[in-house]
Amino acid sequence: MFYDSNGIYVVDNLVSQQHQDFLEEFIFNKSELPFYFNSSTNGTKKENNPELISNWGTFDIPQFTHNVIDENNYISDWGQQVVEPFLDFFNEFYECDDYDIFRCKINLSTQSPKTRKIIEPHVDSQQKLWSIVYFVNTVPDSYLLLGKQIFNGEIQKKFKVSRKVESKKGRAVFFDSRRFHSAGKCSKNYSRSVINFVIGKYEDL
Repeated sequence: MFYDSNGIYVVDNLVSQQHQDFLEEFIFNKSELPFYFNSSTNGTKKENNPELISNWGTFDIPQFTHNVIDENNYISDWGQQVVEPFLDFFNEFYECDDYDIFRCKINLSTQSPKTRKIIEPHVDSQQKLWSIVYFVNTVPDSYLLLGKQIFNGEIQKKFKVSRKVESKKGRAVFFDSRRFHSAGKCSKNYSRSVINFVIGKYEDL
C-alpha cells in the first residue's frame, strides 16, 4: 500500500460543496446527533505517556466526540451518510479500495483559553497508518500544527512544528498517524469541528 512517513498532503474541497454544506449543517444544527463529553482532548493519557507531549507551554481542554467507525464497523446511525462521500477520494489516494478504516470520529470543541500556547501534541497511532483530519467549518486563527517528530516509543518534551494548516471548511490533511500533532485552538465566539479518520491495512501492521 502507498505509504510515505514524511508526506503531509493538504487537499482543499476534498468532498463536493454540497457535502461540505451538509456536514456543517448536520453537525452544528442537527439536534438529534449525539455528542459525548470527553474531559480531556487526549483521553486518559498521563504526562509520562510517550504518545503525548506535555509541558508548561501546553494545555488540555474538554471536547465532545461522536464515534462513527470502529475497526471497519459503523457504530453510528448516521455513519454512512457522513463517510461515504469521502470514499471516492480515499480510493483514488490509495489507487484501490483495499484498505481498512480503523477509526472515524467527529470532534467538536469550543473556545480555547487565551493562556498557554498549544493543545498538548499527541499521535493517533503507534503504527504505520494514515491520519486524515477534515475541517468541517472555517475558524479564523485556528491551525492544525504538525510536528517534525515521529513517535519512537520514547517520552518527548519538546514539540517542533513542521507545518501549520489553517482550519478551512472542506480542507483535509493527510499525514502519518505516528506524527505528533496539535489540535487547533478554537477562537473566541466559535465552535470548531473536524472529522478524524485513521486508515491503513491490518496486514501491514
